[in-house]
Amino acid sequence: DSIVDRYFPLLEFYGERMEELENALVDDPSPELIKGVTRVKRELLSLRRTIWPMRDCLSRLMVLPDTVIDLESRLYFRGLAEHLFQIVDILETYRDIAMGLFELFFSSVGIRLNEVMKTLTAVSTIFIPLTFLTGVYGMNFENMPELSWSGSYFVFWASVLIIVAAQVVFFWRRRWL
Repeated sequence: DSIVDRYFPLLEFYGERMEELENALVDDPSPELIKGVTRVKRELLSLRRTIWPMRDCLSRLMVLPDTVIDLESRLYFRGLAEHLFQIVDILETYRDIAMGLFELFFSSVGIRLNEVMKTLTAVSTIFIPLTFLTGVYGMNFENMPELSWSGSYFVFWASVLIIVAAQVVFFWRRRWL
């Protein structure tokens, strides 16, 4: 009974550890944290492997006839078996929480990646029309009437600035920048 009772503080420790890992994963998901989740999951699995045989042993003792085990011992074993079932239940719950922490990590990383991709897309979209204008006016054609205008250089840069400003405002309103 004392061996089984000592598992409860240990389970409390693992519960607190998983809560700490969850809070840290929400704040800043990092590979080091996922290693911590993996370590806790392995340790919980190891605990489960040590508890399961005790639970099976007690289950077998419970089905023995009354001539082998007296009523007082049977009640004691029943209470012990209930504790072991409770511990296994808690371990299963913690294992599910650990799997949820993996999903939380991958979701957080995916969200972060989407934000980066959105920003990169906005920046590249801003430069596409500029690249086009530079490519067109960078060609050495002789018959481009706007090249001979005295203010064409300033018109080109004004067009570039207007296009950039319009796209930045558009992306800012959509909260992409």
